[in-house]
Amino acid sequence: MTAAVEILLSTYNGGAYLEELLISLARQDYPNLKVTIRDDGSTDNTLEIISAFNDRLTLRVIQGANLGPCGSFFELVRNADPDADFYAFCDQDDVWLPGKISRAVALLANETAGQPLMYCGRQLITDKALNVRCRSDMPTRPAQLGNALVENIATGCTVVINRHARNLLLDRLPAPENIVMHDWWLYLVVSALGKVVFDSEALILYRQHGSNSIGFHNGLARWRARLQRLLFGNSRRKLKNQALCFLTVYDDLLNDAAKKLITHVFDNGSSLMSKIKILFLDGSIYRQCPRDSFYIRLLLMTGK
Repeated sequence: MTAAVEILLSTYNGGAYLEELLISLARQDYPNLKVTIRDDGSTDNTLEIISAFNDRLTLRVIQGANLGPCGSFFELVRNADPDADFYAFCDQDDVWLPGKISRAVALLANETAGQPLMYCGRQLITDKALNVRCRSDMPTRPAQLGNALVENIATGCTVVINRHARNLLLDRLPAPENIVMHDWWLYLVVSALGKVVFDSEALILYRQHGSNSIGFHNGLARWRARLQRLLFGNSRRKLKNQALCFLTVYDDLLNDAAKKLITHVFDNGSSLMSKIKILFLDGSIYRQCPRDSFYIRLLLMTGK
């Protein structure tokens, strides 16, 4: 029997691009698919656009107050069908290529059953007219806790999780203000307590426009934006809050090595020498780009 997949889509004033997304969902080549949409308090024609697809998609629509992207996606996780086998996260302004779900399910099906699993992958970065500009990076280092504590490689619109991962999240969903973003939290949880599968193929047209919640930069602009966030933003505070929240929420499931890694790097009571050992000698904390790794280690060591 074909595994059941539920797409979880949060919408908010998505009238400009939503129809193209829904068309691409209707064109998926996967046979056992349904879509649950939570509208986050739209004031435009979003709900009218959705209603026009009732005969093309198996739809369930939930209307709610405005919670923002993170809060709205967590509500979708809570309200998802507990009997689905896989859950695919979806953004309102992208376009999915026809084989996205089929490939995600096939790759996850190759993994050992009974553990939390998360699929994510590359994207084709486009302008607002869907002209492809570039392909997002392929990670060169493992998708593990040491990376997830300081970097998110799991872009939300590519993510598919299995039922075990949803159940792991469900009873321990954090307050949105304690985390950076929902997809980063997913990456953190599954990298520590399950397995992350990163796809080298790009099966989403990731549209960039002025209203993206989180945008994508390329080349020099990308590096400048990264450096500015790391050195002059609130990066350390946000990373610390999220890491310590994760430690609190999943303390009983984490092994001693994971607990030590988090406390020694993010606890203000840790000695400078223990931080230096973990950050610069062990190399247990890393970002995918070596330059980014150096700056984030320096940031965490100095407490800036």
